[in-house]
Amino acid sequence: MTPCHHFYLIVNTNADSNLVLAQRIFPTDNTTLQHVPLGRLPNVYADYHFWQVCESANQSLKNEWNVSVTTLRCLEVGRMPIDEENPDLQPPLYYVYLMHTHIDVQHEDLTWLSVDNLILVDTPFSHEKIRDWLSTLDEEHPYRPDWYRPRWTSDVHQQFPDTTTFEQLRSWERSTIWRLQHSTNDRTITRYLKAVPPVFEHEPTLTSWLRTRFPQFTPEVIDTNRHRWLLMTDYGGQALNEIKTLDKWERAISEYSKLQVQLIAHTSTLQKLGIPQRPLSWIDSHLNAFLLNLDTYVAGWDKARKKRLHDSIPLLHRLLAQLSENNIPNTLEHGDFWAGQIIVRRDKTLFTDWSDSTLTHPFFSLPFFLVDIQQELPDVPLETIQQTLTTAYLDAWTDYMPLADLQSAMQSANIISPLFTALRYHVDILPRMENKWEMINMVGYNLGLLLTALDSG
Repeated sequence: MTPCHHFYLIVNTNADSNLVLAQRIFPTDNTTLQHVPLGRLPNVYADYHFWQVCESANQSLKNEWNVSVTTLRCLEVGRMPIDEENPDLQPPLYYVYLMHTHIDVQHEDLTWLSVDNLILVDTPFSHEKIRDWLSTLDEEHPYRPDWYRPRWTSDVHQQFPDTTTFEQLRSWERSTIWRLQHSTNDRTITRYLKAVPPVFEHEPTLTSWLRTRFPQFTPEVIDTNRHRWLLMTDYGGQALNEIKTLDKWERAISEYSKLQVQLIAHTSTLQKLGIPQRPLSWIDSHLNAFLLNLDTYVAGWDKARKKRLHDSIPLLHRLLAQLSENNIPNTLEHGDFWAGQIIVRRDKTLFTDWSDSTLTHPFFSLPFFLVDIQQELPDVPLETIQQTLTTAYLDAWTDYMPLADLQSAMQSANIISPLFTALRYHVDILPRMENKWEMINMVGYNLGLLLTALDSG
């Protein structure tokens, strides 16, 4: 049986940054405890989900206590202590969210308390830790995203005065996403607002430009603005990872490669839009220093695995040189190309979430796409999936090279692709984050994929 996981909710208010919302604890005897206000943090239970998805935690407070909150950020994810009565059972996860409300709380079971008056029995963190977390509310940091600050939500409400429903779906340093709804002519109109940090500031502009040039591949964009906001209509349709028939996947990867080919003619425009340029020479120049200093990312690896990466450096340089010699030009590469980013809607295939996009070798997209592909299409043999999707992808590139040469280039790209992703996080993304824990595991994960690719190659 899958255990339910713990969600601890630290709710703060504008009135006093030292107070938190607590469930009242009512003493059952006549001791002096009756005169000391005590409480515990609101704690809800739910099945596992990605920690950056805060919709269910927000909704739990609303449903149970009629409290409207905004999740500023997830503070910590860990495992509960081992159950001594069931030591072989893996403990459930716990999540800690820092939340904010500007609404006066009226529920009789809730009260505002100082941190010292919280009862933290069986809670995997201390009073001191809570005080440290609350102290960050007033701190300034050059890379803190706007939506991690309490005032940001009020700014959103002011920007959309016609909106009657604001629902927060996600909050992490990569982005925040909100569902906005308003009524007009007896119809409910749904829009989605996404905001991104400076490291991904090209995404709103790029998405808007793609919608203008390639509407058959891009969801409708309503507006963008100087705050790095992207306002879009409801996609409709169905995410590709919800579809379990191979033909839809084959069409999607074929459409994507055709888009990449068409974008080659627009490289100079994409550069002006601020898309990072990360050619093969960029990978080559960072390769040695990165792979020779890995302890920050793979401290738990044994010496043999680290040595395997160190020893692969000459081979990786050779593969980069071989890719540089082929006739495939740089173009737009998605950077986070998995099936959840693809929307299938009637006769259209829409590509979303271009935050990680760069101008680089296009073939890095397919190996990323094929990771864990068997889990997505469990009823199709893995070899069939790989052959079908690789052929569909490479077909768009046959004007540049014969198929056999394309297949050889893809074999090299299969190895370089996870290295490229790891380098993007190491060089471009993590240095521009305040809370690096949120994404640092992406480096070790992709280095593991690199080892697998080296062993398979």
